[in-house]
Amino acid sequence: MKPLIHLAICATLLTLPQTALADFVSSDGDRYTAEANHNGVVLTSVYPKARFIEDGTTSSILEGVEVLFLGSSCDAYSKAFGDGNWGWGNGGFVIDFDGGKRLAFPRQAPPDGAEIDCGY
Repeated sequence: MKPLIHLAICATLLTLPQTALADFVSSDGDRYTAEANHNGVVLTSVYPKARFIEDGTTSSILEGVEVLFLGSSCDAYSKAFGDGNWGWGNGGFVIDFDGGKRLAFPRQAPPDGAEIDCGY
């Protein structure tokens, strides 16, 4: 009987949603995990996204897992939005892309490994 209970518990744990693994939630409601490296921090969306990339007659839709790079020199990059910068304050941290897109992570401290000198 005990092996059956253990099997049921393992099956339940394996089917829990992955959202429990997310470290951050953006103001848009998207969940991201974070990983520090020698260049800064990489935020990766837990779920695939679809972003409309406006570019006149060559506009397109970019689909897949979104990756945001937060550099240790306060620079930022996203395949969908290009270059930008990021910073943090008491209200959370924000990524501003050169094209005007802003991603905010309200009431959340910067990811571990992020350069703390990137204040707004």
